[in-house]
Amino acid sequence: MLRRILAFEFRYQVRQPLFWIACVVFFLLTFAAITTDVVSVGRSIGSVRRNAPFVILQMLAIMTAIGTFFTTAFVSNSVHRDFESQTDALFFSMP
Repeated sequence: MLRRILAFEFRYQVRQPLFWIACVVFFLLTFAAITTDVVSVGRSIGSVRRNAPFVILQMLAIMTAIGTFFTTAFVSNSVHRDFESQTDALFFSMP
């Protein structure tokens, strides 16, 4: 049962434009931060210190913060669909 719900949610989210926008934002931001000096995530100045562990951790922390907002948008969309289809009583019931 849980596998079917997860498969449905995955298929539904992949069809949504927010999923593709999130993928493009993550890809472009990390690609630009690694390949150019124009976009700086962390304290990487020049090409020497871009692969330093501290800079990689800073980039990971910033991407995690951005990912938190996208995850909230995905979950709120699912919760909104539950209320819209009136299945909220089924999912939010007490044991």
